Amino acid sequence: MTITGDFTLVCTELLEKDAVAEIEKVTNVIDVSVDDCYSGICNSVRLPKTVLNSSHIHELKAGTEDYTREAQKNRMLEGIASNFALEVSYFNLNEYHKSGALLSCMVMHLNRNSYTFTLTA
Repeated sequence: MTITGDFTLVCTELLEKDAVAEIEKVTNVIDVSVDDCYSGICNSVRLPKTVLNSSHIHELKAGTEDYTREAQKNRMLEGIASNFALEVSYFNLNEYHKSGALLSCMVMHLNRNSYTFTLTA
């Protein structure tokens, strides 16, 4: 997920080293864990001042492994977003996840203007 024109969320552990090197030629990589990746952190959508992401944490029982993983992903995304003066909004797409769809699969990126929009804290 491209968070700005210069920074992209990438799970480097899932890619070959040469693929990561190619990505690093065009963007600064913010490495995310495999768990966060599979939880959908890389399938966020960037708007000018907001990052949209899917989360069903309110349906999970506190203290369970699924809850802990989802909370970790949400905290990680919120920390990254705050470094770029962005807010995070969550949507429950649990029913769509059953078919394998994540948020970025459901939108059509008509332009990349949001990525060039610079914010200051």
